[in-house]
Amino acid sequence: MLALLTLAALAADEPAVRIEAAGKLRHGVVSIGGETTGTTLTVGAVVWEVQLRPQDAAFADANNKRPVEVAGTVRRVKGVESGPRWIIDVTDLAAAEEKTFKERAKVRITGTLSAGGRACDGASDLAVEVDGQTWPVAFPDGSELKPAAEQRVGQPVTVIGTLFETTQENQCSPATVRVEKLTPRD
Repeated sequence: MLALLTLAALAADEPAVRIEAAGKLRHGVVSIGGETTGTTLTVGAVVWEVQLRPQDAAFADANNKRPVEVAGTVRRVKGVESGPRWIIDVTDLAAAEEKTFKERAKVRITGTLSAGGRACDGASDLAVEVDGQTWPVAFPDGSELKPAAEQRVGQPVTVIGTLFETTQENQCSPATVRVEKLTPRD
């Protein structure tokens, strides 16, 4: 089982967007214009492309259409035929226990907190921007996190949270982040 993301376990030079997700793996996928890594991970209605490491090919063949756990970094690639593509560059890959399997996605994003309508899909008026990506954020009702976040607009932050689905046409991010922890970065 992959470990949960924690700030203590992440170095300052870690990638800007890191994900740990559990979903259904599909391998051998083809796409219009050949714009695909050939592997996807479906978490709810969100389909991520997965860039496997060379040593993961046999695992992907053996676990096609089965639940898996994936950890890696996230990047957005502009597709010529298919529009923006969201790709997880795998750092860890494991089979999920089918009896206890539950789809989920947890992210750690380091970027600049923004406000004023830059967020996509109307999910929130706050977002974290990094490397040309905009990740809308949402806060639990009654949480003290949103007022604290509003004080940090325009500043670098690290957000840890779970993803929940937005529309598939959303080109800013594949989902909105339900914030569990927000910390300033210096």
